[in-house]
Amino acid sequence: MSLHELSLLSSTEIGELGKQAGSIAIVPSGALEAHGPHLPIANDSLYIERLIKEVAGQLPGPVVCTPVVMGGLSHRHRRYPGTVVLSPDAYKAGIASAVQTFVRAGFQRIALVSGHGGNFPAMREVERATQGLHPNASIRAFGGFGRTFTQPLEQLAEEMELRLCKSEGHAGMFQTSIALHLFPELVGDYLSVTGYTAGETGWWKTLATQGAHALHPTGVIGDPSRASKDFGRLGFERLVENFRTWLVTAFTKPSDWRYRERDAATFDYLDPEDFDVTPERP
Repeated sequence: MSLHELSLLSSTEIGELGKQAGSIAIVPSGALEAHGPHLPIANDSLYIERLIKEVAGQLPGPVVCTPVVMGGLSHRHRRYPGTVVLSPDAYKAGIASAVQTFVRAGFQRIALVSGHGGNFPAMREVERATQGLHPNASIRAFGGFGRTFTQPLEQLAEEMELRLCKSEGHAGMFQTSIALHLFPELVGDYLSVTGYTAGETGWWKTLATQGAHALHPTGVIGDPSRASKDFGRLGFERLVENFRTWLVTAFTKPSDWRYRERDAATFDYLDPEDFDVTPERP
């Protein structure tokens, strides 16, 4: 079935959809943050919108989605013009309010998704908190940067026998390729852009504690010059299937998201300079 945008529905229509068997509500978030000199600051938000729309069309029941929360936990990119940084409390309050809206409307299955890796830890906290408040609903967060994005693309690159740099990530080959497929008109000169590719031990700690600028002046992590529209097309197909598979099974079992060391870079929102807290690593 097709995607229903919450903002375009009447209150009556939302209530009716909430009662339908098999209905799924989705609360997406992204970011407005610098993605090098070649990608739009809404890159993560634009990507997650397209991913949800594609997957919704493959599901048997209705899918209702809130507008993407575009501002995110983007502290590691705050030195670059245009980056919008939400505090953890502001982000979590907005996502939790959307979840509660869906619960009141009768939805039993609610998914939290993000196109921006920095949102994942806070999104996971919302999952835990709202699930505790609403035990009769199934609230699941699709998170972990490796699980939701890099691992499917790394597997594809291996199958295609493509050589990757040691630190493929933000605005690098993967994201640039996806952008070339989804919104090529918004992609600038990526062939001349350089980024951080060394991948030394502990580089993600530098990213989390000092910011992207500490790794490379462009804030890019990876090598966008290796991007291609063909890889973006095939990669997006993998990401669609990855999300679809998760979405059709997530509500039949307990949440299975577990943090891994690889995902620890997303803990940049625990910034002692900004919020007077000490970062914790699970």
